[in-house]
Amino acid sequence: METYKNELKKAQEYTKYLDDEKCYWHRHFLGLYHSLIEYSDSLICLAENEKGTGIQTIFRGLLEVYVDLKNLSTDEKYVNYMEAGNSKQLLKYFKEANTNKNTWLNDFPFSPLEIDAKIQELETECTKFKQSNYLIGKDNQPISVRKKFEKAGMLQEYNSVYWHLCIHSHNNVGALIERLFNRIQPENDEFTLYLGLGCFYLKNGSYIVHNILKTGYENKFPI
Repeated sequence: METYKNELKKAQEYTKYLDDEKCYWHRHFLGLYHSLIEYSDSLICLAENEKGTGIQTIFRGLLEVYVDLKNLSTDEKYVNYMEAGNSKQLLKYFKEANTNKNTWLNDFPFSPLEIDAKIQELETECTKFKQSNYLIGKDNQPISVRKKFEKAGMLQEYNSVYWHLCIHSHNNVGALIERLFNRIQPENDEFTLYLGLGCFYLKNGSYIVHNILKTGYENKFPI
């Protein structure tokens, strides 16, 4: 725990050397890194207060962020996969609002004309992403989580750690039973595993970011 807390403190301290440039890739890169820091902070907070139920859900988010960060660090065009997925989800959301059948969207802050215009804009974006193979198949699906892990060279993690995290996130029956009868406690091996991996991913993420952005401080995060 203390090692992780020290790593988090160091990561937060050295963010002041990360310039907030305006280029598309850079903004996404820093956004992922700051998310990695925030997830780590939340994970430590849960651990310190022995709130084990949320550990797996928070760690799943942290792991997904690290995978995206790692992929983006090796391929600037990976940002297109992220943008394609975002456009696809927004398109579904605006189309749902356009039906006028969802009571949860009665206060949607756009006029019918604005909604129509946004749908057309998003459909155009999705078509372009489809043509560039950033949306896949006849249904224009975003890159799968499995493919993200594969691109990051982390397929083993996907088939083990991530699989277990998803079970808890989706309230699998086995996970519910485990949650009821075998709560995660500080002395629990699973608890220790998540903290250890979280620290590892944060440290590696810090090294990647400072190395890619050439801040000169990557040596503060030796891997």
